[in-house]
Amino acid sequence: MDCPHISCVKITRDVIKNKKNLCSTTPLSKLIWKCLDCSMTKDNWMCLNCATVLCGRYENGHALKHSGENTDHDLCMNTNNLSVYCYKCDEFVINDSSDNIIEELRQELKENDTDTVSETSSTLEEVSSSKSTQESVSTTSSTSSSDSGWEEPLIGRRLRPRKRTISNDSNNENSSTKQRKSNSTIKRVVGLRNLGNTCFMNSVLQSLSNIQEFSCYFNALPSLESKQIKQRAYHSRSFKENLDNVFVVEELRKVLLNLSQGGDGTKAAISPECLFLVIWKVVPQFRGHRQHDAHEFLRYMLDRLHTELQQVTILTGGAITNLTPAITGTGTTTTNNQSTTTSATSTASTNSNSNNSKNGKDLNKMATLYPTINSLAKNTRNSIVTNVFGGILQSEVRCLICGMESKKHDPFLDLSLDIPEKFYSSDPDNDTSVCNISDCLSSFTDVEELAETELYYCNSCKCKQKSTKRFWIRRLPNVLCLHIKRFRWNNFYRTKIDLRISFPINSLDMSQYVLNNGPETRRSNSSCNIYDLAAVIVHHGNGSSCGHYTSFAIHNGMWMHFNDHTVKEVSPNAVADCKPYILFYIRREAGNNKTS
Repeated sequence: MDCPHISCVKITRDVIKNKKNLCSTTPLSKLIWKCLDCSMTKDNWMCLNCATVLCGRYENGHALKHSGENTDHDLCMNTNNLSVYCYKCDEFVINDSSDNIIEELRQELKENDTDTVSETSSTLEEVSSSKSTQESVSTTSSTSSSDSGWEEPLIGRRLRPRKRTISNDSNNENSSTKQRKSNSTIKRVVGLRNLGNTCFMNSVLQSLSNIQEFSCYFNALPSLESKQIKQRAYHSRSFKENLDNVFVVEELRKVLLNLSQGGDGTKAAISPECLFLVIWKVVPQFRGHRQHDAHEFLRYMLDRLHTELQQVTILTGGAITNLTPAITGTGTTTTNNQSTTTSATSTASTNSNSNNSKNGKDLNKMATLYPTINSLAKNTRNSIVTNVFGGILQSEVRCLICGMESKKHDPFLDLSLDIPEKFYSSDPDNDTSVCNISDCLSSFTDVEELAETELYYCNSCKCKQKSTKRFWIRRLPNVLCLHIKRFRWNNFYRTKIDLRISFPINSLDMSQYVLNNGPETRRSNSSCNIYDLAAVIVHHGNGSSCGHYTSFAIHNGMWMHFNDHTVKEVSPNAVADCKPYILFYIRREAGNNKTS
């Protein structure tokens, strides 16, 4: 819903015009925003009524305080990702003013953001009000000592450029420049900012980012704003209205691309705020800042991605379609056109040409390992979601009276596993064994007798009869997602089964749960049923609506612990000791005899 308080935007075009006047001579990319009250340099918001810059509610809350103390100062713009928020509605703002001043301000700031580390989280430059300010800055800078810095209040803002060292020794200057360039090229794993109880989302995003087949696809995918993309015909008006100008795919693409590019020491974390804004719009139940279930978010996101990807087509002749490999009958891949790598890389890399080499490596790896974007585009029933996470279950219901069997095949993106009750008995004396993930899988596939309330209609007996039911896995997915059902209803409230469950980091054998005469899975001519762990999501706390989510994922051969903006390398033993909530296992390639 559009914000009814858009009239609170009073910022004038003069602010933008003054910035244009400064762009030609002032290195604006060297300036950073800071809070007027506390000098905080992160999570700052600019009031769209008076242009005052103040810190957000998750720092010292000066922007929120400013809104409460001043009439019609409810709308503000984030100085990192340019999103607009209304404190009165307590929601992000999607609409613009009648003269589109918000979008114009965004575009003007984007054009001069030359030092961005990511598409969704970038350092924005201050806006000066006059040329005289610029001249004053220039004079002050040229006469300052190596340890000096300056501050310039302007339109309720305090400007603070980064400190600069001035030296007459050209060799030292060149050496310093080279050192800065060297440091800026060091890539490191980055975290995700918590936007207010968004750890459930961050843990899912970091897990998906480290599933190579999934992330490589999005890194190679062109922007949905690109001419290489067109929307397919819609089947219903309601879906069209819901999808217009709202693409979870596009915002997720940006986040995954930023995470894959990593940081260079200047950015501690990436803000997924634009993605969260889109999620708020398409899935209203995730609005607000209360805690949500990570598994529920994962399923909503995967379903939405699948739906959106079915509605777009990569145009024939585009860089991506020319680059992608063709899958042969034996499961190997060949590249159709090696010479198009640079073109495709340029399409996928929206930040700068300097990313082409890195993205080219990702695309080449994708071309030799994974299914093609082109093949997915031709099959409107499939998407990268079903290609990576999709498997098939076979359910068998058997009448206990006549013995007639009924079989049904159902697709799945994950398996939700119950913890066998014997492992969380209220009697501590019965807690004599440790629950293993294999116990949960066996419970899922074991034969169970249906309750009286679930009597099955037998076509042979022509009435409802007692029956048994069991599941088989008919086709395993390339990435096996296992959800441990830790939350259950106890009378009128949900409780958590905070039980330690052992699981293998390497060599999870799924053979005993697979139908013997089932079809072979994709990309393999010898149906390998062995999986290796790629990521784990952990819930800390007692309740589903409270607590905290973190994740572990293997990145370049090392296990990393992702706790919102904090990233730390850990040992495999630390991973094995966690209490898993969601596990992501990657199918091992046939012939790979990796052992734990």
